[in-house]
Amino acid sequence: MAISPRRSQFCYPFGRFDAEAKAVVAAAGYNGARTTRQFVAALPVDPFAIATTLHVHPVLLRRSNARDFGTYLIKSSIDRGWWDACFGMTISMLRGWSKHAEHLVRLSLVQPNAVFHLWGHSWEIEALKMWGQLDDFLKFISRFNCRSETNGNCR
Repeated sequence: MAISPRRSQFCYPFGRFDAEAKAVVAAAGYNGARTTRQFVAALPVDPFAIATTLHVHPVLLRRSNARDFGTYLIKSSIDRGWWDACFGMTISMLRGWSKHAEHLVRLSLVQPNAVFHLWGHSWEIEALKMWGQLDDFLKFISRFNCRSETNGNCR
């Protein structure tokens, strides 16, 4: 099966990849690939290792993303007060993924060239009955003059 030449993107299973996987994905004709790395609000540097800001999931801090969160706090403490960053992040995380997403959007809005990248699996959203939360979040974000992009256009 040929891959369409338009901006086709790949998502690494479980977010796991290495240099060989990136090369195989590129050779297959994809223009880029998304990882499951979270808490990043910057333009992608490597189109085959696109990080994300947040996964739509009720458990925000899991073993698989604790390192990403720690990295985010350390980087955010450089730009803002350490305690402000820790306190704000902790409070928003306790209120659930959609309120945490709103907090991250607000932080992204004040950063130059920030990209807020939300992702999730429809089957998880369905199984965990999160469609209402997703709808509320999309209503929240629609209040801002933001441009939306697909993974293939975010460069």
